[in-house]
Amino acid sequence: MRCIGRSLDVHGKTGTGLPANADGSDGMTHGWGWFVGWARRDGKTLVFARLIQDDGAGPQKTPVGLRARDAFLSERHSQIAPLASSRR
Repeated sequence: MRCIGRSLDVHGKTGTGLPANADGSDGMTHGWGWFVGWARRDGKTLVFARLIQDDGAGPQKTPVGLRARDAFLSERHSQIAPLASSRR
């Protein structure tokens, strides 16, 4: 859970998956990462999902699911806050 702006609670779950290469091995450099969840403020809820895929440049130190979460929170916090506080 993270707080963004004034009292916006963000809850979510990260995940990581690896595609299979043609030979059946894991595609370690093309992993998928996701962050799905909801943000709540003043009794209003916004549901979201963020999906990214590595570009094949090489293995990363941080799992792609965690990078999806961090990217979502850093890029979208300014858009989440107004939506969560808008009228129904």
